[in-house]
Amino acid sequence: MASIQEKDVKKSFPQKLIQASKAWKKIVSPALANRETMLKALYSGYYSGGEGQKEYKKHPINLLDRGLSILIPYLVMNDPHLLISSRNNEFRPFAKTTELAFNHLMKEIHFARTTLRPVIRDSMTGLGITKTGIMKSSEVEIFGYTHAVGQVYSDPVDLIDYIGDPNATSFEGFEFEGNYVKIPVNIAKELYPKFADLLSASNSLREAGEKNYDPEYIAKGDVDGINSIREYVQLADFWIPDEGIIITIEPRSGKILKTVESDSPETGPYDKLYYKDFSGTPLPIPPVWYWLDMDRAINIIVNKMRQQAESQKTNLAYEGDAADDAARLAAATDLKTVKVSNIEGIKTIEWPGIDPEHYNWIQYLEQQYSLQGNNLYTLGGRNAGAETLGQEQMLFANASKSIDDMVESVYGFTKSIVNKMVYYFWTDPLISIPQIKRIDGYGEIPVIFDRAAREGEFWDYEFDIEPYSMQRLSPSVEFQRTLSLLTQWILPTASIAAQQGAIINIPKATKHLAKMSGLRGFDDWYESGVPSSETKLNPYTPTQGKVKNNDVQDGRTGMNANSDVANSRQKLLADGNSI
Repeated sequence: MASIQEKDVKKSFPQKLIQASKAWKKIVSPALANRETMLKALYSGYYSGGEGQKEYKKHPINLLDRGLSILIPYLVMNDPHLLISSRNNEFRPFAKTTELAFNHLMKEIHFARTTLRPVIRDSMTGLGITKTGIMKSSEVEIFGYTHAVGQVYSDPVDLIDYIGDPNATSFEGFEFEGNYVKIPVNIAKELYPKFADLLSASNSLREAGEKNYDPEYIAKGDVDGINSIREYVQLADFWIPDEGIIITIEPRSGKILKTVESDSPETGPYDKLYYKDFSGTPLPIPPVWYWLDMDRAINIIVNKMRQQAESQKTNLAYEGDAADDAARLAAATDLKTVKVSNIEGIKTIEWPGIDPEHYNWIQYLEQQYSLQGNNLYTLGGRNAGAETLGQEQMLFANASKSIDDMVESVYGFTKSIVNKMVYYFWTDPLISIPQIKRIDGYGEIPVIFDRAAREGEFWDYEFDIEPYSMQRLSPSVEFQRTLSLLTQWILPTASIAAQQGAIINIPKATKHLAKMSGLRGFDDWYESGVPSSETKLNPYTPTQGKVKNNDVQDGRTGMNANSDVANSRQKLLADGNSI
């Protein structure tokens, strides 16, 4: 009889992947169960009925929601603005055009709302995951109507649908990774006609017990597909880094339906966002997990205080022969005199209300909760203010330092995604985006980002892509540091610097400070009154192909720099002839 090890050796590669995905499911099951606990505490019975709703009515103070309401807007609020530059001087003008066009795309696809905010929310209770690529015609039916052919996408992947390597101790050590996808049966049979007999509808897309960890199940109560208007089949995509391929497998049969060369960068299509990793496992510990016990403790105290407040009362007790006296006292209004026969037979009994010591206990719990969440209350501006503005700024700066690690994690995660998106965006042969480029001294120039306007290859540019609006040090702290350098050093030494040939470009410095402070429309009303040149640019004419004769583009209109020189010469000749 063959040993278990010999049986494993005889298994095919796709069968090994399916076996590994089942092992991964066992590893991630406790994390999914704990996520369910956190989500239930977070939504406080909103999606529950009957006994479940009664249970969560005992949750009047929601520290989990309070913490997320502070952190998520701090980490991301709007679509990130990218600064795209090239290390190659020759290609810097078109890199600026790429920046304008890609920032336009980020707004068009609502990147913060559809990708960043959901993934950051997932990272707070488990693991944030995205899958980035460019939409192909065969995938539109899979990803839905919100995607268009040829458009770059970066979609969230829920932890329950994610597949990792069960033998790895970190994400960097993964030999494969992937995710489950839900496809309409009729579309799947059209995409894979050779395997049509294998592609039957899955009445339940989740295995027994698995749906309890699914946020969609928690929200809707059921994802068994009974009420769905279409039949679906579940497939699995696997990215194999060593081979540079993506394969699609039907999990029940272990058959490979499709194998394609991966067109993604070396880091692959998946990105993960997390904050607290742990030794020996790739699964991180989410921040909300550390808040859960304090959330429970504070609600126990608050519920006890509510019961004490509701039971607080004052009763008038009397002896048997003082009933008439007690009735007259109870009916009397405030400060009205009442005649009684026996004052000793009547006594007031008070039931105490909230124990004042409970307030100290709650204050202690909230303080520990804020510290556990990296000074959440200071970060959210909910602490008592300091005596001076300087002290207030120091408190906020210290609170920000403790959360810088989370900020940098989100920044690095976003940068990894946008690097891939820019690659797909730049190499897309179908894209065409008209933009307006502002040139100092010449005003606004129309440009077009499309295949005809592109020069060279993507790797020739050596792009430096920076989502600068997401760096907390960039818009606010950099403004303060720049202003401090100007006022405390550059301006006091300006006369000495002028003697040594150094001058300050005040308009450029002003525009830089305005940009860092987030002022919109500043360039529309602030401009230099001194003309930079009398040379006029010709009307805009889009380039048709690459630059010929090794001419270098000036980057303003897409025309050759030599053409501007010729225009200047013609102008001088015309002026000479007129004389």
